[in-house]
Amino acid sequence: MQIQLKKVLEEKHMNRYELAAKTGLSYPGITKIYDGKTKRISLDTIEILCRALDCTPNDLLVFDNGNICSVSSDILPHDESNKKDTSKISEP
Repeated sequence: MQIQLKKVLEEKHMNRYELAAKTGLSYPGITKIYDGKTKRISLDTIEILCRALDCTPNDLLVFDNGNICSVSSDILPHDESNKKDTSKISEP
C-alpha cells in the first residue's frame, strides 16, 4: 500500500503547512507521509486526513502490486500445538 498524500494535496490546492494547521498533525509527520517514508499509519490519522481533505481513504491509499508479501512462516508464527497427529488415529 502507498499513501498518495502529495497527489491529493495538489488536487485540493493545499500545502503541507496548511494541512498541518487544519489537522493539528505535526509538519514533520505530514512530510514523512508526503514523502512516502511512513511505513505504518493509524486509522485515526487516516480519518483526520480524510476529514481535512474532504476525501475518502480510497483517495489516499493505493494498492501497490509490486510490494505484495506472501504469508510465510517468517511473517506468521507457526503454532505446532494446533496440529493434530493423524498418524496415531486408528480406524474402527
